[in-house]
Amino acid sequence: MLLLALSPAALFAQRPAETIAPVRQGDQVEVRWLRTWYPATVLSYATGTVTAEYERSGRKTTGEFSLDDTRFPNGEGAWLVWRDSSGKFSVQARYLSRTESQVKIRKADGSELEIPIDKLASDLRKQVLKVPVTGNENMIDGANPVRVGDQIEVQYFSKWYPGVINRVLPGQVEVAYDYGSFKREGTFPLKEIRFPDGEGHWRLWTDASEKFKVVARYISRTQDKVTIRKEDGSDVTIPIELLAPNLRSLLAKTPVTGEENKMDGANPVRVGDQIQVKYWFQWYDAVVTKVLIGEVEAQFKRYGRELTERIKLTDIRFPNGEGRWREWSDASGSFTVIARFISRDETHVTIRKEDGTDTRVEISKLNPNLRRLLSETPIITPRPRNFDFKPPRRQLQLAASAADLDQVTISASPIERPVFGTGGTGFAISKSDSISAAIPIGGESQWVAVGAFSKNSSRYGGQTRLYWASPKTKSAIDGPVFLDDERIVDYSPQQSRLLSVQVGGYWGQPIRFCTYRVGVGETSARAEASWEIPESKGSFGGRSKYMAKLIGGSRLLLGNDASVSLYDFATREIVYSISGVHENRFYLHPSEQYFAVMDNSGGVGLFELESGQQLAYKGGGRTYGSGVGFSQDGRHLLTVSGGGISIWDLLEGGAATTLRQGGLAVGPATPITLLSGGWISAGSQIYSTGLKLVVWNYVGKGVSIAERQMLGRQMLVAATTNVSGQSHALVGVATVPHDDAIELMKKVDPDSLVMLKPGVGVRIEASGDARIAQGLRRAATMRGFREDPGSEVILSGSAGPGDPVKRTYQLTSFGRAGGSATEEHTVTPWIQKVEIRYQDQYAWGTQYGGVPSFVSFKEGGSLGAELQKSSRASYDLFDELELPEELLYPRYQHGLGTTEITINGFVDKAN
Repeated sequence: MLLLALSPAALFAQRPAETIAPVRQGDQVEVRWLRTWYPATVLSYATGTVTAEYERSGRKTTGEFSLDDTRFPNGEGAWLVWRDSSGKFSVQARYLSRTESQVKIRKADGSELEIPIDKLASDLRKQVLKVPVTGNENMIDGANPVRVGDQIEVQYFSKWYPGVINRVLPGQVEVAYDYGSFKREGTFPLKEIRFPDGEGHWRLWTDASEKFKVVARYISRTQDKVTIRKEDGSDVTIPIELLAPNLRSLLAKTPVTGEENKMDGANPVRVGDQIQVKYWFQWYDAVVTKVLIGEVEAQFKRYGRELTERIKLTDIRFPNGEGRWREWSDASGSFTVIARFISRDETHVTIRKEDGTDTRVEISKLNPNLRRLLSETPIITPRPRNFDFKPPRRQLQLAASAADLDQVTISASPIERPVFGTGGTGFAISKSDSISAAIPIGGESQWVAVGAFSKNSSRYGGQTRLYWASPKTKSAIDGPVFLDDERIVDYSPQQSRLLSVQVGGYWGQPIRFCTYRVGVGETSARAEASWEIPESKGSFGGRSKYMAKLIGGSRLLLGNDASVSLYDFATREIVYSISGVHENRFYLHPSEQYFAVMDNSGGVGLFELESGQQLAYKGGGRTYGSGVGFSQDGRHLLTVSGGGISIWDLLEGGAATTLRQGGLAVGPATPITLLSGGWISAGSQIYSTGLKLVVWNYVGKGVSIAERQMLGRQMLVAATTNVSGQSHALVGVATVPHDDAIELMKKVDPDSLVMLKPGVGVRIEASGDARIAQGLRRAATMRGFREDPGSEVILSGSAGPGDPVKRTYQLTSFGRAGGSATEEHTVTPWIQKVEIRYQDQYAWGTQYGGVPSFVSFKEGGSLGAELQKSSRASYDLFDELELPEELLYPRYQHGLGTTEITINGFVDKAN
């Protein structure tokens, strides 16, 4: 194809030496803002910065611009001193235009003057001669490449839009173009416009003798002829061999029309192909409606809307890892067929021919180039077809009216869990891969199913792979490979079923679940089912978080869209669905016969898994609900919150046992379990029920931990590390807390770790309004603390103006996605703050106040008035202040010590 690639003429007077100001107050110029030039009036100029008033989107705006972003219109030049060669004539003026022999300038009084170019000083003469004769600034190949009225395309943020040229300027054009369903106008450099369908710009066409000359545009070509369109609109076809040598050379680089996209002997995509397109970093199923040069027009659905978009060939793919159309041939070259790659195994490749039939071909019989390509193509498990589950048999609701946890007992024994000894293994994975999941399987080899995915898959491709790792034998086996946009979630050896989630978009948003059948240690998997994850209620294009666990012989417990549902693969139905669940999370009892959930108030509900019947509920609030878990023997239910740790005996019932929180920090996603020996595991933390505090932490150093899971007293850890540019997976099992940590704990008096408890003296420091000191004393008295001016425990409070915050707000109205109007405000917020310190160490704190990033007010209201509310003096924090009942010394708030999980094993560090 003939490409339009022109550079604007360099106008010599645009950046003069700063002997005089290049622009002056009142000059009519153009300024560039976000790639577009706008007419403007200069208000002032100083040291390379132009202050100008310009009109954008119907509003007059004032801004500062560099000289690079300022220009005079129509190729005119900036102010400078013009001199003749004798030095007798000197005047301050601006360049306007030139002919072959003369230059026209405009003086400060507005009068214009024409000067013979050969009379100018030598430096000016050289600059003028570099400027094209006025009217010929854009000319290349003997013609101006574009003209008013030309139907062209413009490039805007990497996409091309159809338009019409309204005006031709030096190095650029003004265009009216279609921006989706909107009509817009803009100014574009010549390099950002093109003629559609691979046609070329205007140029001078000549034959080899140069007797035939015509200004025309390239339209198309065959193997030996070219068609051009003349200025009168008529087309003429010329044998290429008769053209001038430079034109023959140019056409030799231009593909035969209709074959512009051809590679590997075929056009890679066709009208009607079912493909996937990448649109705003997410892949969507689409249908090709038109094939263009270097791109396709495709129809697809996004957020429930049907879209038709032009997509670059680099941003399309066939689903399930299938390939584009290409020429396939055998080693002898006697057999050739146009087909697409569908899949491959160790010995054969399956291709789909143009008639829609699939053919299985032995790889060893293909030509060497195809054999090499296939050797580099991994054997990928195709994604399953859509699978429809019957609607839920029962729709249930988490109810606060159920019996209290104190009144409920259950009878259930934990199912048999995998047994592991201590040990570990490491194995190399792809350079950009990261471990995402580790599922304990056990057995004689003590297998762990390990999932890995490419961290760069959303932009650069890659695969997701399952490994079978054995810490016992220090070995790993490569398992099946999946598409790059899948993440392994769970595996059940009882079901021989693998669960994954397909993700999309830049942030890896979950789209649909997939299941595969694969046995332990197998290298290939068989696609089974897939179903879409619904969008979150009340969100635009947002997908729900999810939690999933394969249960028993054929079931899946799934938390999604503020509900928990039980799926049955055997009957293809959803047995029940329970709504009103916080963060879609459930907490599975070790027997897999019960589970607990939280609601948005922090209340905890206990359910029977088989029937979905709710057995109990405990209200939320300040006492319960930040985190939930069970003991590994199935006897106890635990909840952790700011008020402490509550433990219910599910076998005997009765009121909960309460322990102080002791530094334990958890959230709804933190895995919590009560271990034998009086330990609570919560994520990386180990809590002692005897000492009533966090005693140890297990953190990664030099490794990225993907999974921590307790199996009895054994902690299974899976992590990724990088050594000398090579990624490795680490899978290990160790007893926690380990013996050295336990010996250290035996020597500790738990009371000696507590800095703040009822009866302890605190020093109160407050300045300013008397309400601050009153609030601090009231809160301290409520917790049983006594005031002691000599104490090293300091309770301080303050209230007053903070640092000024400057913020720009975009104004919008309900029901509209956004607007162009913005307001900038500087606000000094009123900040209320309370802290507890030990000597100079921070121990605890809370704060009110700040400048909001989002403000809502009624039509007719004022953003400034709403923001000024942030500056109003207030002492509400001290009226409502509640302090913790007990507080550890800062040194022990994260435990008595830390074990670093490293590539070389565990490394202990005491606090």
